[in-house]
Amino acid sequence: VSLSTTTESTQAPHGTRVFSLSLLIVAALALPLDRAPGRAIGLSVASGVTLGLSGIFAKELANAPSLAAALTSMDLLLTLAANIVGFALMQGALQAGRGVVIVPIFSVLSNLVPIVGGILVFGEPMSGDGVAGLLRPLAIVLALGGAGLLGALGEIGVPLHADAHSPQDSAR
Repeated sequence: VSLSTTTESTQAPHGTRVFSLSLLIVAALALPLDRAPGRAIGLSVASGVTLGLSGIFAKELANAPSLAAALTSMDLLLTLAANIVGFALMQGALQAGRGVVIVPIFSVLSNLVPIVGGILVFGEPMSGDGVAGLLRPLAIVLALGGAGLLGALGEIGVPLHADAHSPQDSAR
């Protein structure tokens, strides 16, 4: 689980703790954001950050020296907990808000957090040689930017709540 093609170990447990705690604070602070009907932005942000952190913990788990060490590590519990909490927050966001607003937000964040974590915590190189060095960052920016625009704009021209009229009422 790495952008790097080298086989050297990329463990950085202290950096993981600081990075994780910082993002958990961001997720907790995001929960009360934008509670307007149909827009569960806070839940979306918290779920995306938490699901992204599960990728960071899974990277730590993958770097365990043996299966026994992986099965007894705190990283296994953190990976499981982050996935469970992230999916619970995602489910809450989907129930409280509109999917066209919510899905792009947690999608962007759940992908952005492991990318940033790989670079900052594990020292993963962002660029490569030649064309790949140019296209990799561009692809990441375009994918995250497109999903972010979709979440920011939502459905253009569609009212937040549909009219309460049934098809039978309009026939009368």
